[in-house]
Amino acid sequence: SRLEAVRYYLENYREPVIKIKVSDAFTKFIGAKRAANCRPDTIDNLEYKCAPLLEKYGSRLVGELVPDRVKAVVFREGLSPVSQNNVRRALVSFFNWCEAQKYCQTSPLANVEAVHQDDGEPKVLSLDDVKGLLTAAVGFKGGVLVPYVAISLFAAIRPRELSRISWANVDMEQKIITIGATAAKVRGRRTVAMARNLVEWVTPHAA
Repeated sequence: SRLEAVRYYLENYREPVIKIKVSDAFTKFIGAKRAANCRPDTIDNLEYKCAPLLEKYGSRLVGELVPDRVKAVVFREGLSPVSQNNVRRALVSFFNWCEAQKYCQTSPLANVEAVHQDDGEPKVLSLDDVKGLLTAAVGFKGGVLVPYVAISLFAAIRPRELSRISWANVDMEQKIITIGATAAKVRGRRTVAMARNLVEWVTPHAA
């Protein structure tokens, strides 16, 4: 009957998708991320995590990929639960973007949950470990690594943030380290007060 035909149409109709290869879609995705001012390390991370998908299915159409194929990329043998979740996160970002661009009806990872993992206890360096690390830094190429190691230990600044700052961010007179918005993990400017022991370690090497 007409009523049954209409009901079938409403229940089964799907908007047509734009046909595009996975490799081409990913190039556009990365371009969109760059246009959105994502940091280079974010771009590098996405490219690294999504590389296995591109290697295996780069020539396939995005709309052809089914959940089982993508899951095999995420939960492949040899990856720890943490690594699997990191790969899943990157691919979810890609396929959600593809869905928004009408390259696929729904993300093949839409109903794929992350792996449950137990967070380990944070490791605290012992005093002997700290002494050993600083001693090694002092003995390496005239102590070139001493500021990096000392700031990491005594100011709790993340390695990524440290890699983005320079001596211009270190005010030895005010004893303050400024993490600008472009360097901070969450893109919010903050300052870190330098403890006395940190000042003593950094002063001989301050530019």
